Amino acid sequence: MGVSTDALLVYGYVWEDEHDLFGDPDEESGEDSEIDGEWEEIVARRRGIPDPWDQYPAEIERLPYDEKRHKGDEWIAAHRAELDAWSDAKTAITSEYGAEIDSHGSGEWSCPIVKIKGAGHRAGRGDAHAIDPVTLAIDPSWDGKLQRFIADIGIDISEAAGPGWFLVSWWG
Repeated sequence: MGVSTDALLVYGYVWEDEHDLFGDPDEESGEDSEIDGEWEEIVARRRGIPDPWDQYPAEIERLPYDEKRHKGDEWIAAHRAELDAWSDAKTAITSEYGAEIDSHGSGEWSCPIVKIKGAGHRAGRGDAHAIDPVTLAIDPSWDGKLQRFIADIGIDISEAAGPGWFLVSWWG
């Protein structure tokens, strides 16, 4: 099995070092000051949309595998409507923004990217991609989309470079 390297051309903000976009760990508890999870979950929670997985009984996880699977399936079936509503809410939030979070670096050293969704290119190791200069034109709405995304999620960009075009890589 080999290692793959991808080149990513993105429009947005990049960090050149590991950086926690969702807040530094709380020094007293050692827990994240923000919720763990994807950005869609952060926005959903801030909008008051409850995550039904928060109610999943912890005692189920301590059961033997067969019983855990059975009880877990029962819980999921009983909460199917709430789980579907949570999933639908996150999907709607994702489609609402023209930006998203990605990363560059490697699995051991991951640096965040906040980028315009659909702008840019990804080329795997050994793959040549021709880039039409037209695709590098900056849409006047992009910076506003990035600013709204950053503001709604609460991302500090003081240590980021951007906005602009960046060529970065992912090694993994």
